[in-house]
Amino acid sequence: GFWKSTQETAMYNHYIYPLSSLNIGGMLWYQGESDNMYNRSYADALTNLIGLYRENFSHGDTVESIPFVAIQPAPHNYQYSPGTGLEYDNLPNLWEAYVKVMDNVADMGTVPIYDLPLDFVTEYGAIHTGIKEPVGRRAAATAYGIAFGSSTESQAPVYRSMSVSGNKVTLTFDHTGDGLSILDN
Repeated sequence: GFWKSTQETAMYNHYIYPLSSLNIGGMLWYQGESDNMYNRSYADALTNLIGLYRENFSHGDTVESIPFVAIQPAPHNYQYSPGTGLEYDNLPNLWEAYVKVMDNVADMGTVPIYDLPLDFVTEYGAIHTGIKEPVGRRAAATAYGIAFGSSTESQAPVYRSMSVSGNKVTLTFDHTGDGLSILDN
């Protein structure tokens, strides 16, 4: 509604636009969980956000040259309620939206954190990882890979396709570095 759109505009004008005269080397977006109910429109919204930020911060550089790294939301057990917009498939669809944007927007990378422990407990339960160092290291490696290129894989594996032949299923992933393996714990 009107309040939501004017609040977002006011926040951008108050907090982000005044910084647009600064020269920046990249952007880091750490998504809040409240957007998981907008997963179906999220790819378009994030693409537009990246374009707007790059346009305002480019200062004569090519707009695509500013790396944009997005941290994916953690796999919190959200309180789902049918009919309210909070559905069980929202979070995986939101993660998929990140990959869609990464496929279509130059110099953009994502950092999944679904494998980190959710040990920061709020009144809503365990919602975030309390250990931020791995998140920062992953974000830095991704940004470095985008900005400077790297012989080391800087993105997490991304599912690409599946094929079935008899009783055999083959999954194909991009960004596998030296390959994928299963850890035996």
